[in-house]
Amino acid sequence: MSSDYLQLEQRLSDLLVMQALYSAIDLGVIDRLTAGPMTDARLAEAIAADPRATQHLLRLLGDEGIVQAAPGGGWTLTDYGTRFRPEVPGSLHGLVLSYVELLHPAYRRLRFSITTGQSGFLAAFQTGFYEHLARHPRVGAHFNNWMDTSSSDWLPALLRAYDFAPFRSFVDVGGSRGRLSAALLAAYPRMTGTLFDLDQALAEAPAVLAAAGVESRCECIAGSFFAAVPQGAELYLLSRVLFNWDDARAVAILKQVRAAMPPQGVLLVIDMALPDQGSAPAQTLTSLNLLALFGVPLRTVGEYRALLGRAGLSARRSDKIADTDLALFEAVPIAGRHP
Repeated sequence: MSSDYLQLEQRLSDLLVMQALYSAIDLGVIDRLTAGPMTDARLAEAIAADPRATQHLLRLLGDEGIVQAAPGGGWTLTDYGTRFRPEVPGSLHGLVLSYVELLHPAYRRLRFSITTGQSGFLAAFQTGFYEHLARHPRVGAHFNNWMDTSSSDWLPALLRAYDFAPFRSFVDVGGSRGRLSAALLAAYPRMTGTLFDLDQALAEAPAVLAAAGVESRCECIAGSFFAAVPQGAELYLLSRVLFNWDDARAVAILKQVRAAMPPQGVLLVIDMALPDQGSAPAQTLTSLNLLALFGVPLRTVGEYRALLGRAGLSARRSDKIADTDLALFEAVPIAGRHP
């Protein structure tokens, strides 16, 4: 047996840990322990589960630092364990549910994706990713919660990396619940914004904008970025949008943005991109993730620049955003080139 076998086994068992966490959330273990300590037997009865199996689930959760023995007996959540509740800051709830409900089924078809270049998610569910979310609102809500939570890592870094002060108006294209719009408007009180996405994606945006105190300066408009984009803003934002679409549809989105931009307008694309050369482990992992979900591996920096050019836009700046895995592309309309 190879000397690194146990290390590899432990690493691969992360899949089992994720499935155990999913079971604990889905069965209500986390919710029950939020209310206070419970014994194995009481918890098993409360969730209608096998007592011995419940005991072993709790022991694994204890080994992972999610629960711990309570002073008076039974089990209680640790501080780390509370992060698997949906409503807490930095929640891991949506991440776990989305991995098991959306990503793992697609990953099981990764061999199919590699041999065909097509979406493993489509092969697993017989429908596209966003169509699936629209048909299953609960699953979609979990995914959106995950995306919202993850944005807290990169939004402050983006605000440090780029000077938004020259702009007075923006359109956040495909901005979903409006976390980026809310952050920009809170940081720049003279700005006004338009949040643009499908109707269902905007459902919770008013609450997000109101919580930031910026709802009076942001208009929510429903529509498809394949059909048209609100016109006339100084700045357009495409944040974590293009890497979900193949080249033809990505160019179609960019052309609609280009058609809406005034001659002096600016587009910012915030996406993960592979460097043209060199190692990038996080981006490489994401590339296979996108292949499994959408049949679209991650683009290189050079491929993004070419994509912008096909839509009549010139990338005058491309930088990695410090302290994140994301890249920022600043693009402007090419004079005389129209989509």
